[in-house]
Amino acid sequence: STDNPFNPLYAIFIAVWSIMVRAGWERLETTYQYQWGTVDYEEPEQDRTEFVQNVKTYKRLNYISQKEEFYPDPLWRYIFVFAGFLAVCALIAVNILLVLLIEAGKSQIQEFLGLEHAAGMVPKVLG
Repeated sequence: STDNPFNPLYAIFIAVWSIMVRAGWERLETTYQYQWGTVDYEEPEQDRTEFVQNVKTYKRLNYISQKEEFYPDPLWRYIFVFAGFLAVCALIAVNILLVLLIEAGKSQIQEFLGLEHAAGMVPKVLG
């Protein structure tokens, strides 16, 4: 159930409005590109010296452009991805711990004030 019967209508309006704004923005962008003469303009990219001179970087052939390009070492890439995964898992664990601590604190306050028995906390946390 929804709080307001007009929520589906509002959702449809927002979906249509966002599509229209994006189409209008793309039209305006191409108009400005044509007026300013930047339709085929592409700024050349330079390799960063910190990346090129890094020990964890090596050259390999790009299959599409057939040019040699710098790539990060796959071992270090996997190490950094795993470290990021561990960081996200740690933050999720901290979040769950904080929620459980808040619920335990609420039950302690309710028990102290005599409003509700502490056993009422279990269905709230699990359900």
